[in-house]
Amino acid sequence: MTFLPTQVLRKKHYAVYKEASGEVKTKAKLLKEALNVALKKGKHEKWIDFIPARFTLQLHGWISEDSDMKKLNDVQNVIQKALKTGKDPLKEIDSHKAKTHYDLRIQKATAPTWFGLTCFRAPWLGTILNKVMGTVKGYQSIVSGGKKLSKFLLEKAQKEMVKEGISERQDRTEWMKIKAQWFKPNSPGNPTKKLSAFMIAIEYYKPACLHRRELDFVDCTFFGNHLEGRYYNRLVEREVKGDQLMEWQKVAIKKGITKKFYNLSFYFWKAKDQWGSAKTVYSMEDVKEAALGKKTLNKIPAPSSK
Repeated sequence: MTFLPTQVLRKKHYAVYKEASGEVKTKAKLLKEALNVALKKGKHEKWIDFIPARFTLQLHGWISEDSDMKKLNDVQNVIQKALKTGKDPLKEIDSHKAKTHYDLRIQKATAPTWFGLTCFRAPWLGTILNKVMGTVKGYQSIVSGGKKLSKFLLEKAQKEMVKEGISERQDRTEWMKIKAQWFKPNSPGNPTKKLSAFMIAIEYYKPACLHRRELDFVDCTFFGNHLEGRYYNRLVEREVKGDQLMEWQKVAIKKGITKKFYNLSFYFWKAKDQWGSAKTVYSMEDVKEAALGKKTLNKIPAPSSK
C-alpha cells in the first residue's frame, strides 16, 4: 500500500494533500491555524499551575543501507558513548549515515493521551540564545487532551488520513512505552521499503511538572537525567530566506506569485528563571514533589510573556 498523496495542492503558506476522500491538512496548515487562534488571544495565561506529569524522550531514526550500524545494540553503543562525553547523540548517530530526531512526549498524570514535540537536536542543550528548533506531533497543536481529543482522533482523523498515517495517534500511550526497539523495513512503525529504523529512550517515564500548555506555548519542568529543569516551547512564524527556500518557492517568488514565504516552527529552550532562584517562589524539590503528586502547590502569577 502506498502512503503518498495522489496530489499536492499549494496554498499561500502551506500545502495540503489531495486524497480520494478529500483534503488532508499538513502540519504546516494545522500550525498556521493554531498560530492564528493564539494571536487572537493576545497573551498567555496570567497564572501558572503545578500539574503532575511524566515524560519520555526518545531518539527516533532511519539508517541508510550502507551504514556501519546494523542492529539495535550498535545504535545504543553510539548513544551511550555520546552521553558520557557530553555530545549530542543525534549528531553522533547521523555521522553513521542515519537521519534522526528526538521525540519528547509529555503526559498529564490523569490523561489518557500524551502530547509532544519533535526536536532536531538534543532538547536539553536549548538556551535562550541558542534555541532548539522543532515541530509538533500530529494534531496536538490545535486540539486539547482528554476525551475530546480521543473522540477527534477516532472520528475526524480516521476519515481524513490513511490508516497507517494515524496509527500513532490512535495508540498514543504505547509509543511512550518504547525503551528500545528495532523496526525492519516495511513493518509496523516503519513504512519505508529499504531502510531500518529504531527508537531508543534517552529518558523513560521520568516525572515532570506542567505549568502552562497553550496553543503556541508550553511551560514545563522536567526531572530527567539529561533533560532537567524548567523549559519553554514556543510557536514562532518567521520569513524563509536564502538557502532555506525550496525550489518551488523560489520559482513562485521569481514569477511574482508571492513576495515571501513563512516557516512555522516551535523553539525549545531552558528558562532563564529556574525554581529555587531568588525570583521564584518554590524550590526544585517542592516542584518535584508536586510532579510526583506528593505535594500540592498554589498557582502563582506567570512571568511576563514578552
